[in-house]
Amino acid sequence: MGRGIEQIVNDRVLTWEAERLSIPPPPPSGVQAPVPTQRPLISISRQCGSRGGELGRLVAERLGFSFYSQELVHEIATAAHVRSGAVETFDEHPRGGLETMVREILDGEAFAAPDYLKYLRAVLRALGRRGKGVVVGRGSQIVLDPDLTLKVRTYAPFDDRARYTAQRNSTTLAQAETTVRRVDRERSAFYRQHFALDWEDPALYDLSINTARVPLPQCAEIIVSAYVAHFGHPG
Repeated sequence: MGRGIEQIVNDRVLTWEAERLSIPPPPPSGVQAPVPTQRPLISISRQCGSRGGELGRLVAERLGFSFYSQELVHEIATAAHVRSGAVETFDEHPRGGLETMVREILDGEAFAAPDYLKYLRAVLRALGRRGKGVVVGRGSQIVLDPDLTLKVRTYAPFDDRARYTAQRNSTTLAQAETTVRRVDRERSAFYRQHFALDWEDPALYDLSINTARVPLPQCAEIIVSAYVAHFGHPG
């Protein structure tokens, strides 16, 4: 009985969230809607502990590109006129409607999962028009133009990722193992919830690199070479 009530409330909250999002009207009859343009970018999706963020920053330095990882949280918060903390609640995390409603009441700030996705798409597309950037995670390999985005995936054996996470976070190996499992699970759920996709699907990527087998500087060279081969030298 209680479970049924919770589901009803959850469904209703999701409906409220959808209704409050502004959907732009279609263009007048006979008027062609403007097609957004994008300049070449690099997207890096990563298993937890596979050093995707570190690699992305190295690639950005090699190419002289801007780097966007946690920076995206600030960009979304600025666009939505909310605190970064409100955005971090949904950043690569799945959230249910009931949880969203409770958090809004507690925080006194109206920012929900559909808002996050709406502003995430807008920010990513703005970065796409800007070009010359490396974007880490957040569904960028799906939202951005696939023909103008080099889509990279970093992965590594679980034990290697746990050891790296323990060292990075200064925790025990057991704690790191728990963190790696949780973050991978949350990111997988994030992609299923918002994009109805399996983030492990190799068809989503142009290039997959095992960062435990290839030293990071060489990984960066591989990505830079792939970018230049596909898009030419950045001008």
